[in-house]
This record gives sequence, structure tokens and C-alpha cells, in this order.
Amino acid sequence: MKVANNFTLRVMREGKIVREETLGGNLPEMRAGDPSELADLRCVPSIKTGFCIYCGSTNQLSREHVVPYALGGTLTITEGSCEVCRKKTHEFETDVLTGPMRMVRYLQNLPSSTKHRSVPKTVELFVKLGEMQQQIELPIEKAPIFLDFYEFGEPKYLEAASRGTSLDVCSVVTGSYGQDPGHVISELSTKGMTIVGAPRRPVAFARMIAKIAYCFAFVQGHIRKLENPSELIDAFMENPNLIGRFVGSIPPPFVKYEGVSIRVAIKALASEGIAYAEVQLFAASGAPTYIVVLGRIRDGEVLS
Repeated sequence: MKVANNFTLRVMREGKIVREETLGGNLPEMRAGDPSELADLRCVPSIKTGFCIYCGSTNQLSREHVVPYALGGTLTITEGSCEVCRKKTHEFETDVLTGPMRMVRYLQNLPSSTKHRSVPKTVELFVKLGEMQQQIELPIEKAPIFLDFYEFGEPKYLEAASRGTSLDVCSVVTGSYGQDPGHVISELSTKGMTIVGAPRRPVAFARMIAKIAYCFAFVQGHIRKLENPSELIDAFMENPNLIGRFVGSIPPPFVKYEGVSIRVAIKALASEGIAYAEVQLFAASGAPTYIVVLGRIRDGEVLS
């Protein structure tokens, strides 16, 4: 996660400036994690089910990626998703994986079924030159690419019903994945930059994170150890207004794992008998880590 030195960044959505800040060169609070402690997702064997892991159907089954293919996911569940459920997951994953995420995927050479043909070749910026604001376009390889990550409140799974079930978006962390913004600002001899941002879709993002957590727990054999996994499925597949009951994020300091693309881990909150997952996209950059409550552990079962 990089920030530039001493310039004003403005993010505009739907014709309005929704964010303005002076970036002073300070990184978010961050610590280094030990990647040697992590299991390599590429080494986890794929499995075959013969039924949809979401609804149980045996009709029109297709392969389900645990982590979306567009994020480099190779771990799959063969014959694990029916056509109806595949369309649902495809819709909310597409909402997340387009826009700025599409450009970051291109820059990091992540897989694309279309060979990145839909990625724009240039990035549109507004910069302040003298007293005038001027629209310019830079080749994507020479432009700053900013990607928003949401900071959510804690999952409300253990909270009183009066707290509700909706998703709390506490703040937004912006990562820089293209050219260093400070270098671009220096090259352009400007102190201000305005970027037209993509629409924010925090609920779609939370649904994708929950789907990754559920699928990984399924592959690892943990879902059968839970009393009520259908509650999580319902939240990310059918009733996204409930997603805040299951999805949250870990506050800073963020943890950076060198050389790690996606980090997923299954853990237990022993005091409450709850299984949960940690999911971190772009772990090598120190992006936020998300928590997904999987459900209550059955009596006598142990997560290993």
C-alpha cells in the first residue's frame, strides 16, 4: 500500500467530490507477517462433489472456483455449482472485479478469460496546472491506479438483534497499484489530482469475500462440522441485507505478507463455539483482512 508525497487527491463519483485529502507520504500502520506460516492455496487439492454446494441441486453442474479465476484462483470444486447459483455468484463477483480492480488485475498479470481486452488503454485524470484544471489521459502503464478497500464494522453474529444485520462501512483504505503517484505528480508539475472513481459496491464486495470463505471451508471439510452453514449461504446468495451479520474486517495495523497473493485461513473462537475465516486479497500489499463468520461448531467437532 503506497501513498504519494504532499499532493491533494480528490475522488469524484457521479459528478460530486466524495473524498479529498492531502497525502503526506505516510503509510498506513502496518506490520510484516511471516509467509512461511501460511499454507499455499496452489497446493490445496481440488475436490469433486456432484451437487451444488449452495443449494444441493444436481442439475447443470459446473466447476466452482474458491477464489475467483480473475484473481488467480486455481483451487476448484468440480461439479460444485448449478447454473442458477453460478449466475448469482457471477453477478456479484463481476461487480467487484471490474472498474479499478480490472486495471489492477491487468497490471499484476492476473488471469483473464478475455485476455484483458476490455481493460482501458488509458486512464483519465484531472490535474491542476497553474490556475486551470485540465483533463489528461495517461497510458495505463504510466498512470497511478487507486483501489479502494472497505473497512467494515465487526460481524454482528453475536450481537443483540437490535443492532441489525446490515453492513457497516466504517471507512475506506485506498491502495496505489500503478505508478507511484508522487512521481506522476512531479512529472506533471502539479499539486492537485482528481480521479473519477467507480461506483462503490461494498455489499457486492462483502458477498464475494463471504463466498471465498465458505468455499474454502467446504474444501477443507469444515462446513460439515457446523450446525447452521445455510445461514451464511442465505446471506451472500439470497439476502445480502443480512451480510453484515457475518462479514467484518480487522482494524489496523494491517499485515503484509511478501509474495502472497490471497490469504485464507479457517479459525475458531473457542469461547463462543464459532468458526470463522480470515480472507485477505492482495496480501503482499498489506490490504485489509476480512472476517467471515461461518457458523456454530457442532458439539464434539474440532477444527483442525
